[in-house]
Amino acid sequence: MTKKKIGTNETKWLIDMYNSGRTYKKIANKLNVSDKTIANYVKLLIKQGKIIRRDQGKVGQRMHPKNMTYSYLIDLILMEKGYNYISAGHLNTRIDQTNVKKHFNNFKKWGISKVEDISDRVKNETLTNAYNEVDNLIKSNPDVPKELPGRGQRLDASAILHLYCAGYKTIYIAKHFSYPLNSVRSVIARARKSGRVTKKKNITDNQSKLLVKLYNEGQSYKKIARELNISQATATKYAKQLVKQGKIEPRLQTSNTIHFSDNEIEKLIELYNNSLFYKEIARSLNVSESTVKKRVKQLINQGKLKKRLHITRAIRFSDKEIKSLIDMYNNGLTYKEIAQALDVSKGVITSRVNLLIEQGKIIKRPRYKKKINCNEIKLLANGEE
Repeated sequence: MTKKKIGTNETKWLIDMYNSGRTYKKIANKLNVSDKTIANYVKLLIKQGKIIRRDQGKVGQRMHPKNMTYSYLIDLILMEKGYNYISAGHLNTRIDQTNVKKHFNNFKKWGISKVEDISDRVKNETLTNAYNEVDNLIKSNPDVPKELPGRGQRLDASAILHLYCAGYKTIYIAKHFSYPLNSVRSVIARARKSGRVTKKKNITDNQSKLLVKLYNEGQSYKKIARELNISQATATKYAKQLVKQGKIEPRLQTSNTIHFSDNEIEKLIELYNNSLFYKEIARSLNVSESTVKKRVKQLINQGKLKKRLHITRAIRFSDKEIKSLIDMYNNGLTYKEIAQALDVSKGVITSRVNLLIEQGKIIKRPRYKKKINCNEIKLLANGEE
């Protein structure tokens, strides 16, 4: 593949378009060349000294209109008012703090520090709206200072460690002091390495007393954690420690299941043994189907109930039909014949019979295998009777 060359006239156009601030893609479309070739020619022209890089241009250099969004404008106004990128990230909630940092770096590259540098490219209405929004943000967040500490700037380490040892979360500490979260974590990590702070967080005496009070009241671990401004895991850990020490009695595992009386349990056992469905049992006891299933499982584990076979939901048998089924079964009729007499399928009869055998209403009959002699087989093969 031969590289496409650009002529002298085309190079002049390239230089003019590059200085006017057009992208490589637009220049390539004008000259009918790929983006890579334009990029290579630009590098060559910079080395020759015919073009100056866009980063090294004058103040008020043309910026690409795609980069200038509304969030850029807000960040620029905050920068003009003396806010650094961390404090601007706390105020400008439209975007993340990382994107705010990118905006501030781009302003430095483009040589922009005031709104006057871009006032020609932005409408007056948008400017007024942006200024009003920034004023509202500053009024709504008066605690945010103009210069929050970032990388390389000093933090109040003693205050951070004091709250950390008291059992507060790192997120809460960062919000309280309006510090970046990563810098708070780095301070704690350094303190751990030096041995000033252990990994285990200590709870104060007042917090432990409050924990005991809330625990005895029957509050959940989630609510206790919210009250003490600690995580749920630390709340459960300290509660277990207090149980071991004997300061707190262990809790019983409470569940939302409904408690049944002795009469209700007897009724449930009767209905279950009468081969009623869970839905029917639930209606008669005025409870949900899931609670009946849970209670039945418990009774099966205790040995008060025997697990029954799966019953088909489609067909229900009356008392007369069950009596006739038992009579036919005892008289030695086949499953097929019983099914034809009762107008049901053979599978339904087999499942009902197995259930009656389990309940003890029917005795299982032995299986008879028809024996054929060798002489009878020979006769059948010859076609003789």
